[in-house]
Amino acid sequence: MSRYIAVFMIIIASLTTAYGQRGSGMGNRQMNANGIITGQIIDGKTSSPLPSATVILYSMRDSSQVTGGIADQQGNFKLEKVPYGKFYIDIKFIGFKRKIVQNIMVTPKNKVVDMGQVKLNQSAEQSQGVEVTAERERIEFKMDRKIVNVANDISAKGGTAVQALENVPSVTVDVDGNVSLRGSENFTLFVNGRPSPIQGTDGLEQIPSEMINNIELITNPSAKYDPDGMAGIINVVLKDDFEAGVNGIANVKIGTRDKYGVDGVFNYRAKSWNAFIGGDWRDDRYHGEGLVYRETFLTDTTNYQDADMDGGHNRKSWSVKGGVGFDISDMTNMTLEMSTGSHDFERIRRNRLEVWSSPSVETEHEYELSKAIGTRTRDYVSGNFDLLHKFDDLGHQINITGYLSMRDASDGDDQINYITDQNFIISDDNPEMIRSTEDEETRDIRLKADYVYPVDEDSKFEAGYQARLDHDQEDYIFSEWDSDVSDWVKSDAFSNYMDFTRNIHSLYAMWGSMFGNLGYQLGLRGEYTYRLMDLTETNEEYKIDRVDFFPTLHMSFDMGDGLQALGGYSRRIRRPRGHDLEPFLMYMDQYTVRQGNPDLEPEYTDSYELGIQKNFNGSFISLEGYYRHTKNKIDRVANVREDEVVVFTSENLNEDRSIGAEAMINYMPMKMLNLNLSGNFYHYEIEGDIVESDVETSTEVWDARFMATYMLMSTGTKFQINGFYRGPSITSQGERKGFFMMGAAINQDLFNRKLSISLNSRGLIGSFKHENTHMTEYMYSHNIFERESPVVNLTLTYRFNDYNDSKRNSGNGDTEVVDFGY
Repeated sequence: MSRYIAVFMIIIASLTTAYGQRGSGMGNRQMNANGIITGQIIDGKTSSPLPSATVILYSMRDSSQVTGGIADQQGNFKLEKVPYGKFYIDIKFIGFKRKIVQNIMVTPKNKVVDMGQVKLNQSAEQSQGVEVTAERERIEFKMDRKIVNVANDISAKGGTAVQALENVPSVTVDVDGNVSLRGSENFTLFVNGRPSPIQGTDGLEQIPSEMINNIELITNPSAKYDPDGMAGIINVVLKDDFEAGVNGIANVKIGTRDKYGVDGVFNYRAKSWNAFIGGDWRDDRYHGEGLVYRETFLTDTTNYQDADMDGGHNRKSWSVKGGVGFDISDMTNMTLEMSTGSHDFERIRRNRLEVWSSPSVETEHEYELSKAIGTRTRDYVSGNFDLLHKFDDLGHQINITGYLSMRDASDGDDQINYITDQNFIISDDNPEMIRSTEDEETRDIRLKADYVYPVDEDSKFEAGYQARLDHDQEDYIFSEWDSDVSDWVKSDAFSNYMDFTRNIHSLYAMWGSMFGNLGYQLGLRGEYTYRLMDLTETNEEYKIDRVDFFPTLHMSFDMGDGLQALGGYSRRIRRPRGHDLEPFLMYMDQYTVRQGNPDLEPEYTDSYELGIQKNFNGSFISLEGYYRHTKNKIDRVANVREDEVVVFTSENLNEDRSIGAEAMINYMPMKMLNLNLSGNFYHYEIEGDIVESDVETSTEVWDARFMATYMLMSTGTKFQINGFYRGPSITSQGERKGFFMMGAAINQDLFNRKLSISLNSRGLIGSFKHENTHMTEYMYSHNIFERESPVVNLTLTYRFNDYNDSKRNSGNGDTEVVDFGY
């Protein structure tokens, strides 16, 4: 397979050489990059200078950033090495209206453009000594992603990234806290553009909501990104934009029924370097109760189980992170970061179970009391470096990153069963007990290089290489309690040891350009995968040696008057993780176990999107259509063993399809009120073979959400309400019921926004209720589980050295647009 990699590298090298020799395009552009734009930024009311105002220069043709700078103490700015062309300048300053100055021309006859005094008007009125600043737009659309600014979402305060995502379009969160992106839980989690050491919902639970600046939803990633995650990428961008000097933010949370948390980050920024250190600690307990009814019918006899249960789970975590960034030169910057932490999860479930059969020789029912205790521990340490070198100020650069993560994990499941009378009073003090434990050591190494070459003002070539080197060792032990020796006895028949290696080498190339008002980006990613799973005790090997190609296409079309169309296509892959593959038994209760499937193959998805959006007066409306076709789909299925125990595992189906549309409107009827409403409707169908049975089913699924935020100008008080409905859906062997919930929050800023107090309630109306059915040829089950509600959190936030979100007053709706020469 190495010859495929060599061929692909030669192609990229040839393309790079060709574009480098092509022109005179880049050469002329560099030679002509000698324009200068100057000016002074002042207060439009007092004419006093505005120091440290941000000045960014963009191309009028495709809105790409050209250069930028910061005004000095007298409000003066100077942008150098500006190429010839037509531009606009975006100027921002705290407490003032954002100003966009358009139609600035730099030509051979007009190399130096003096804008003179640029006046900014205040965006906040002084009322009883309280300064009110404009809020950032909640949703920002880019060619390949949707950016959701959640920093001001007070309903998520005191929670984690999971709670922040409850109010994000395209994302759903079920009652168990499991996150789905457009109906799929299979997404890739990034933090600040890098893979999270802990993936999925567990990784999101690690991130306090107060530390989040925005969340990027990349549903159709370009060839630059890993193709993993059928639904795409959720990238959580943390707050790290500090001013010079020492800055920081700290949060303390307390919630109903034993929910606590503390987090903070502190930064020192100098002219050419900065350093930060942060950490968090959380201890959250959630309670719930439910009902389980099950029938199994392998023979002429039907066995029945009817249980009511209660319990809950406890999540504990802590982390410490730190880093330093410094400028090696004017064109080279390096960043080093380290983090370590631990995540503990404990689930306890108590069942009061009635068991009987029909027909039955015995007339009396049997009664059991069981307790299932499941634990997970993840201790990790990770580090990464980032080296960015700019060849010029026009975007020609190379970025080299390295990432190492090492994790020790331990999973355990204890199952204890007592025989009782019909009142569930224990009649036998010698319970049946089984235990399964799994110890794991994981190492994940990533090396990546990304190269960007602007060919001319409208065109750009990108290429890169990535190596992903994963190694995982797992020791699984299954034991039973022997009352004769009063000790656990290992079962060699079910115990095993797994050695797992997966190495992926990737190469990609992309070409982006403008054709009039049409922008497009073409990409191709090639990947070579070698995977070997070795089960030592049973002497079994499962191997993959494969080359895959992943094409991508993204387009945007500016129709003018605030109207923009976006489209995209990508091919994606879902690789089974160790959890899906390992053939080890994990007991959920005495009649239910989970087991991996080492024969699982990857699933592939072709994803298409087409959308249109309209911006008007600080508001917008958007409509997106999408179609996903997945082959070799991985799905969770249930089998019934001869002893009537239900085994949940994963299998490859034939395929599934989703076609739907998502609409969203963000409307500001007045400066104090912001309304956001979104809905998602799609047709979903599954077909395939499961447990020797044909499956072909379809349904329509819809969900809707709204958020209303009201700011009381005179007191700096903010109110927020939000609601969410998720409609019923189907699975390969059953269906899920819909559910609705609604929450409210209030936030009060004190001492010039140094201190904030937030009170929020989740599940104020509606419930965290989960109801589903499972139906196969040999089984029927109906489950209901409801988590405690409402959940109320009180959060205190303290900022020092003016660390607050308004300093990044980016993209707010209070904007003044003028032409140069105004």
